Amino acid sequence: MTDSGASSTWGRQRALVLAVVVLFAASAVAAGVGTVAADGTTETTADASEENPIKFVYVDGDTDNVTFVRANGTRVGTNATADIIGPMADLDSDGLLEVPYVTESNDIYAVDKDNETQFIASGAFASKSKVGVSDWTGDGNPEVLYANKSDEKDIYYANISGTPTELTSKKAIVDTRSNCSL
Repeated sequence: MTDSGASSTWGRQRALVLAVVVLFAASAVAAGVGTVAADGTTETTADASEENPIKFVYVDGDTDNVTFVRANGTRVGTNATADIIGPMADLDSDGLLEVPYVTESNDIYAVDKDNETQFIASGAFASKSKVGVSDWTGDGNPEVLYANKSDEKDIYYANISGTPTELTSKKAIVDTRSNCSL
């Protein structure tokens, strides 16, 4: 029995996906965005200097609203109804952490603890999206990364002031010898 190369193709595809995930995570750490700063504090913005800073965020199971939680356990509710949320970052350079979220209508917004909501993009895959935050472009402003609704394997990035841009698609990682894609 001869090997048609399918097993090596699968291995290359898995390695490519792993490389993209590692690159994404490394760029987020290098950019200092997210919920853990290099000095071990949990916030990377001026909000961290507050006596009772925001520590994490979740979607309330009763209201489906984005809810921030302070260090002392106090909850700060918003009017933002979300299916999926991403990691906190200062997306608009105002010194407050925002959380990107996907609505059931496949739109992406960001909301902060003061309930300021900003539109980011439309076309996210609400039922399956994983939302990430990273300074993908290296311009000092974090972008929100998400799966596109039309094809959940297409990855896009957008920031509050920009146009969504395709990062990669399954077309870019098709192995023409085996006609396989991720």
